[in-house]
Amino acid sequence: MRARAKAVQNPHDRIKEIVGILLKRIVATPGEQDSEGELLKGLEEQGYRRAEIDAAIELVFAVPVIITAAYPRLPEVPPAQNSKVRVFAPDEERKLSTAVRGRMLQYRALGLINESEWEEILIQLLFTESREVGLTDMHEAINRVINDKERIMLLMPGPIRSIYSIMN
Repeated sequence: MRARAKAVQNPHDRIKEIVGILLKRIVATPGEQDSEGELLKGLEEQGYRRAEIDAAIELVFAVPVIITAAYPRLPEVPPAQNSKVRVFAPDEERKLSTAVRGRMLQYRALGLINESEWEEILIQLLFTESREVGLTDMHEAINRVINDKERIMLLMPGPIRSIYSIMN
């Protein structure tokens, strides 16, 4: 039996909900995605229409293209010329939570933060009073280091983004 349609009036809000569900699944189980059929069935059982699901999936797959268009990278350097790889020092591994280390690596790999910003954010995180640095501490450090509001919007999750836009 098919679930009744969700009570949200605005179709854009429904698509945003689906995008949120998809991103949570991607983050929760990277590399272990459900089959397309299982995913569609699960979303339809929650009351979403196929057109909304298709629009949300299309939006999720468009994000890398949007980011690349907004922040084009320099031409790739061949691996032989770019043999240096920054890893976390033991002090950084102890102080930074796994989530923070993962996000920092992800942001750098996507080209959303450059090497000097990376180092400055890490320095600020290492000198926080917290015993273990969490995502909130990381977002505060990012907001202090990066001066580009558009990039900050890409780096901050929704609720935190709203708080920082009010503050600035």
